[in-house]
Amino acid sequence: MRIILLLAFISSPFIYSSSNLLADDNATIKNTFSLEKGRKQGFFTYQIGGLVTDSAGATRLHFPLSELRFPLNVDTVQVSYLLQKSDWRLSMTYQENIDSDAGHMEDRDWGVNYLDDPNSGASLDSLDIYSESRSRLSSQEWSIEVDTKLQMKSVDAFLRLFPIHLGVGLLGQEYRYNTFDLVQSYPSAPLQQIDKVDGKVLSYRTKLLLPYISIEIEPQIHRSLNFNLKFMFSPLVQISDYDNHILRDKQSWGETDGLGFLMQMDLGWKMTSYFELFVLFNYEHVQSSGQQIQESLESGSLERFKVHLEHISEQYNAFAGARISF
Repeated sequence: MRIILLLAFISSPFIYSSSNLLADDNATIKNTFSLEKGRKQGFFTYQIGGLVTDSAGATRLHFPLSELRFPLNVDTVQVSYLLQKSDWRLSMTYQENIDSDAGHMEDRDWGVNYLDDPNSGASLDSLDIYSESRSRLSSQEWSIEVDTKLQMKSVDAFLRLFPIHLGVGLLGQEYRYNTFDLVQSYPSAPLQQIDKVDGKVLSYRTKLLLPYISIEIEPQIHRSLNFNLKFMFSPLVQISDYDNHILRDKQSWGETDGLGFLMQMDLGWKMTSYFELFVLFNYEHVQSSGQQIQESLESGSLERFKVHLEHISEQYNAFAGARISF
């Protein structure tokens, strides 16, 4: 609901003006379709710890107590559409990964030995358990944005050389993981035997929703070159996730909200008036906090509690592709 209200507030002047524009039959319409192949690199992390609440009350633990870091290292394909009418643009994108081997998921636990026995001399900062598992990823990403060219008579000469677009948009991302073949070590007890478990050990899925505002600068470098630099800020990121620890018979559900920053650089070479080759680079950083609910049957009876949760995501994307306009 908060996202809907925020988007309605920010985009209302855009919608009003663009509705008047669409009624203008004299405006020139330009359609652009693009197809690009790329590589995504990065990670998505969740951390838990801090305040823990169950039926017996609340306990404050150290943070982070546990961290799961999921890799985002896959090849991707993306399709895009851009509609231009006068100074207004509507853009849409859809992206999927085309290989599923994302790398190794890493699981870390700190201060476990101290919690088991505070008198043992163990430290809360000690990394006591570390594991890796092969991860397979299925991901989808989509976006929709509307923007308009900035018009200011006082800086008209500057804007002719450096056109600026202001916009609002919505970005959605979904990642679904399955992890296999656990290898677990104990860094604080290096002589302890390493544990190995073959087969599926964990499944995880997360959804991100990022409403954002954007500013794009389009320097006029050369008539055969297109260069765009865009900055996007999301003031109300919302993330939900589900974690199924198969080996421990434990399930977790989490919800967080926070902030996101994105940057995009696009460089295109016009081969003809309607055909263009281009490279595209993206950067994204998201950080949010909230709460996770866990249910476990590990002890033989159902245990349910809440714990503080934080999400951190950072990724880089590089694409090469082609555009056709008419």
